[in-house]
Amino acid sequence: MQLHKTLGAAVAAMGPDQLLSLLPLEMDGPNLTDSRVWLLPILKQHVVGARIEFFAQSLMPLATRLRERARKVGVFLERLHIFVQ
Repeated sequence: MQLHKTLGAAVAAMGPDQLLSLLPLEMDGPNLTDSRVWLLPILKQHVVGARIEFFAQSLMPLATRLRERARKVGVFLERLHIFVQ
């Protein structure tokens, strides 16, 4: 909980772009377990007054890529379910 509060204060003070330049999410690799996905709830809770340009250039493309990965996983799970039956 202390880490959450500390990083939340850093996000509020520095802005998400500066924090993510130091601690990138690293969500583009093949294995999301190596990412810093745990930063997303902290960003959600503590981002205030950030530049919209940052979201448009950084987080929106990331959300699009993650949605596509989730879609592919869903298709894989559907095929797996059909195969197992």
